[in-house]
Amino acid sequence: MEVCDATNDSTFDDNIEAVYCELQEALLTFQTQKYEDWLETFSNFDSSQLQLRLELPILRKSEKATEGRINIRKIESNFDNDLLSILSESSFWEKMDNDMFIAPIQILGLAHQKENFFAMNEHINIVVRAYNDLICDLNGTEYVYLVQLWVHSTAVFT
Repeated sequence: MEVCDATNDSTFDDNIEAVYCELQEALLTFQTQKYEDWLETFSNFDSSQLQLRLELPILRKSEKATEGRINIRKIESNFDNDLLSILSESSFWEKMDNDMFIAPIQILGLAHQKENFFAMNEHINIVVRAYNDLICDLNGTEYVYLVQLWVHSTAVFT
């Protein structure tokens, strides 16, 4: 079996260098296209729309789900998933540490708070799961008493 000695072959070195340059150019093109796609998804939001997304109620009632003879109203997290994905993607672009890939100023302002957003989202999901588990574990009579208690407490606090 003959082993190729490529160290002395200048055409082999030139070929490898050309392949490397093509690969580097393809990666840069791919990065640039992904960055432009990310900016395009973000361009749908201006700062006022971003503020409106942040002001949405964090919890919402889900559609009525009937279990047995009672209608159980579960809750869902209303945290903006688009906002979470924009924040997670912004950290990747920051790690690129390149002058070509700069996040917009609105995103940079939010990115400083991203750990707080992610922690808040996780806490909200814990509350939602606990609440829905509690509601599902109640029998019909307990659920009716709980609803009456909520109606009474809502009337007192409003």
